Amino acid sequence: MSEKCGRGAGRAPRLPGPVLVWRKWFAPLAAEVWTAAWGARFGSRMIVTEEAHRSAVRVDVYPGGRGAAERLKSRFGGRVLRLGADVWWRPQEPRAMPLRIGRKLLVVATAAQAASWARRDRGRAVVWVPAGPAFGTGQHATTRMCLRALAEAWPFRSMLDAGCGSGILAIASAKLGAEGVEAFDSDASAVREARENIRRNGVRVAVRRMDLAALGRGCFDVVAANILSGPLVSHARALRGAVRPGGRLILSGIRPNQSAEVIRAFAGCRLLARRGSEGWVCLVLGR
Repeated sequence: MSEKCGRGAGRAPRLPGPVLVWRKWFAPLAAEVWTAAWGARFGSRMIVTEEAHRSAVRVDVYPGGRGAAERLKSRFGGRVLRLGADVWWRPQEPRAMPLRIGRKLLVVATAAQAASWARRDRGRAVVWVPAGPAFGTGQHATTRMCLRALAEAWPFRSMLDAGCGSGILAIASAKLGAEGVEAFDSDASAVREARENIRRNGVRVAVRRMDLAALGRGCFDVVAANILSGPLVSHARALRGAVRPGGRLILSGIRPNQSAEVIRAFAGCRLLARRGSEGWVCLVLGR
């Protein structure tokens, strides 16, 4: 589940311009089927929204051009909308206090907070990800649960962040002390933001643009994938193959009624932990 964070701490970010979005409302089951089939293709350009007052599920795809948006409309129905920045861009306010993840991690939103808390709490690794739109700053339940699972898995030497978004999970792993940390995302803008956040935090993480389908075999101690249940199920074999025997998979972006399907897809792995928060589930599996 990718997250685009605003650039430049300490000053107001430049407001983005209008964007095109393809939008369609689905029945809940139809939404699950559609995102399972197409979630891996659109990656962080797709946002799935469930609203308490509606029985339907809204799927938004930011396709990057009028032609691509119209092709989605022609194939699947729905609408193509032109949204102003005041509609689609929802900046988060910098947190006055850090987000504490167990006894090992702090997540802060400004350079001043990063410097201050690095002095005040030397027992925790401080991760600085600027406040920005949507996910990526640790405020979303899926990100918090993944960060907690990483802190509990420490120590480990190597880590892969699959669908890295802002790069927060990879950065946290490097801040904890892991030396072989890699990350990838299918969205070019997410890769750029992750690289900027890595630079801000002064850590070494190898980041590249890649699809889950291109993931080869690896030997990582920990693989984290905070995406959606559809891509997790579709690419379970590749994700499992990226983890060394005895390593861990941290999987999130899963709704409670989807967790059994995800666990089945990772047959051969042991369920070490299942946690839920705000309508989302995080699974920790051992290989």
